[in-house]
Amino acid sequence: MRIIKNNPLLLFLLVSLLIWIAVVSINPFPTAALSGSYTDHLNFETEAWFFLQRGFDVFRVPMGELAEISHALRPHVTWAALPYDKTLGNLIVFMPFGAINNLGLLPESVVNKLMVCLLVIIAHITVYYFVDELRKRHAALAINTTLSAIFYLLLMYWSANGFSDTISILFIILAIRFLRESRNTASLLCYAMSVFMHYRALYLFPLGIYALINLYREGRLSLASLLRASTSTRAIYGSTIIVAGLTIYTAYLSFIKFPYERIINEVYLSSGGIAHNPLNPGSFSPAWAIPVLAITCLVILYLIRADELLTASTIFVAVLFFLLTPFFQVWYPLFLFPVPLIPKRERSRAVTLFWLLLTASMLVAAVYSPSWWNFDVIRKWLQAF
Repeated sequence: MRIIKNNPLLLFLLVSLLIWIAVVSINPFPTAALSGSYTDHLNFETEAWFFLQRGFDVFRVPMGELAEISHALRPHVTWAALPYDKTLGNLIVFMPFGAINNLGLLPESVVNKLMVCLLVIIAHITVYYFVDELRKRHAALAINTTLSAIFYLLLMYWSANGFSDTISILFIILAIRFLRESRNTASLLCYAMSVFMHYRALYLFPLGIYALINLYREGRLSLASLLRASTSTRAIYGSTIIVAGLTIYTAYLSFIKFPYERIINEVYLSSGGIAHNPLNPGSFSPAWAIPVLAITCLVILYLIRADELLTASTIFVAVLFFLLTPFFQVWYPLFLFPVPLIPKRERSRAVTLFWLLLTASMLVAAVYSPSWWNFDVIRKWLQAF
């Protein structure tokens, strides 16, 4: 109790967690998602059950075919023509729910609520480390408050809607934290875990490269150094290699071995729920792309002059991946929120925050009118009751 009393952030998040769990518990929608929509958690638990039945076939066999040959009591099939295109780590998280649901051990509505509760719990842990890291960076109160409040609201909203992005984001924040503490082996493992949980963590791959460079400079990547290392250090290196290897292998099965590109446009474009990326050359929108790219270039130049090379390279790579991604969803910018934790100086952090809020807002405005802007979620809840 003393720890909670002396830590207002922890107290706030504990109260917040109780409120969110209560909201999930009384949720009237069968999916247990805040908006009542059919979202990712249902798809993931079904794919996790398919994985238990068919192994790595889930990464190369379309979901519709697996539904016909797997014994799923309560299947949820979204992209029937596509295989599972997310990560193995994500499947592992949802595996218990897939088993419980398809063995009929609990009612489906209860399983759905348990999945959302897990994501909400992880989201609160993520917010704790995010805000705690901001405090350790000695950022201005205005920066802390603004960034923390926006991040909290967005992360809770999407987690309560069944999106598992928060797990990967948590590992990204831990990777940044360990970099600051010069614990490069732990940072590298956390970054590998973030990609293992979600491919979008590749937007921040300079974090992993920076940790590797630091380890090389310390002479800790040589065979002799590894042989002299402690058992725990060797375990971290081994875990990193295994996680990275599994991530590469499953990505190869999904995107290289399966003719993914041949049908992805047909499937995604016919869905109506996928927005074009205004920065992508295939759907280039000068009204949005030019201001975003211009602001990004100016911020990168400033950060380079301020000797914030890691932050500058991370922003460059993130925007490059946005350029290469043909589609854009309103929750994608969540992965950019850890970027302001990287700069070493307060002014650089303020500039990075300005870039984040402005570019993310412009990207979202360019392709969406999100339902939570027009109170659609509140209307659905009132109608449900």
